[in-house]
Amino acid sequence: MLDWSIAERSAPSLKEHLKKIKMSLDDFDYGKIATYDFHGYQLPDEKEMKNLVTAAKRIIKAVRQRERIIVFGHDDLDGITSTYIIFDFLSLIGSQSHFYYIPNRMQEHHGIQRQFIEKVKEGGHSLVVTVDGGISSIEGVDKLNELGCETIITDHHIVPDELPKALAIVNPKQKDCPYPYDMLAGVGVTFFLVKTMADILEIEMPGNYILWTAIGSIADKAPMTGVNRALCKIALQNWFAIDDATLMLCPNYNLVRDNYFSKMSFISNVIKLFNNGRDEGGENTALYLLLAPVYKKRELIATLIPKKNEYENTLHHVKRFIDNNLPGEEEYFHIHLDEKDNIPYVFLGWAANYISYLFKIPVLMIKKKDDDYLCEARCSHGFDLVQAFNYAQDALDQYGGHVRAAGFLTHKSKIARFIELFTEYVMGNTEAIKQQRVINIDAEVKEGDLADLPEMLNHFAPYGENASEPIFLIRNFRIEHLLDNNCQISFKNYEFGRYYDIVFSCKPDGKYLILDFKETVS
Repeated sequence: MLDWSIAERSAPSLKEHLKKIKMSLDDFDYGKIATYDFHGYQLPDEKEMKNLVTAAKRIIKAVRQRERIIVFGHDDLDGITSTYIIFDFLSLIGSQSHFYYIPNRMQEHHGIQRQFIEKVKEGGHSLVVTVDGGISSIEGVDKLNELGCETIITDHHIVPDELPKALAIVNPKQKDCPYPYDMLAGVGVTFFLVKTMADILEIEMPGNYILWTAIGSIADKAPMTGVNRALCKIALQNWFAIDDATLMLCPNYNLVRDNYFSKMSFISNVIKLFNNGRDEGGENTALYLLLAPVYKKRELIATLIPKKNEYENTLHHVKRFIDNNLPGEEEYFHIHLDEKDNIPYVFLGWAANYISYLFKIPVLMIKKKDDDYLCEARCSHGFDLVQAFNYAQDALDQYGGHVRAAGFLTHKSKIARFIELFTEYVMGNTEAIKQQRVINIDAEVKEGDLADLPEMLNHFAPYGENASEPIFLIRNFRIEHLLDNNCQISFKNYEFGRYYDIVFSCKPDGKYLILDFKETVS
């Protein structure tokens, strides 16, 4: 059981809480950087982003000179949507010699690797544009330079001390980047690169780019604050005014209603569908679907649906395995070495996030691949995975990511030493973890509030990282009554017919998620 904050004794009412968040969610201070109106929202001038204009001009030059351009993406939806937006725009402005390469994480390690370098060499490409990655590809960029191929890197991950020798690096996390918002998803960086090219060329961007920017940002769990929040709100508010043949042909599009939870439920299914597009040789069915003519889209969707169904069946088994192997309540962290292959690699991040969300602790899901171990790690606010990996870097071959979502690759001979160093780091930072194991209750609700709760929350959407769905407390209530309201619960130690004080949240798809409970006297 987690610690409940003192707010449970004096939690505001639902109306008081909604009044408070209405005043705070959309306020964001961009400092002294000039802003402009974008669909009714004030955004900082993206041209302040370091190297953004340089990158835009170099790509335009490559198109005009008919150079062979290749976009190097990433196989998650952030990378897929990033690749789609820039690739489609290159076609729009007249390029006839641009290509893409999406590495399959099941077959290739992260970053620019040998297979891609060979592709560049064979294709005679003179310009590589990375999206949603590349910031750590020092050796890969060196080899591209040796081939006479220039590289533009666009990324949003933590910036290492040593950078690749690229022509231009566009990443708002660079210390000397004056752009005031550094939490864009990879697709957000790509969106503003394309917008800058459109501004230089004095043309309009297709309207659906912002929709896929929002979907990619949501899929990547980008903080729902500042620029991200504005872009997502614009996309969601203009949903039915934006024409996009791909989305309209996806299953159940006709069931989408004009409210946040309906759209988010549909987006969640789109993310699951598109996450199954990994292929060989740099190809990706999900990206091909986005770029394909309308007559081909139905056929491609039909190939992804069975993979999505298989994905969801596997996810069900993974969740059941995890629910039966949850960490103890007193643990400060959880490391799972998947020696028995219970969790497929593509589910490691989901599994780590699931446990971390429930227990508010750092979680590492580690799996062996040949002679290496690969890890997906997640944690809650207050703990820094990148700093933890920095501490243990002598036992790692490659690592990177974000403060709360990171990963690594290391040789099997180093894994024991890594676990030792990581444990050492965690035990020196237990106070930060203890603070996050407190459930801060936002509002106390009554039974009569439950029916109207999703509609009330719809008004303050979108939710996400740093703008989480509120956490509610309902007193002296029977758990089965919440379960009747399409509620999810992973805990086993409850009984029907008994009364509990229950802490729960409302998920993006409108379902409730029970976080904790304490039995009361009926």
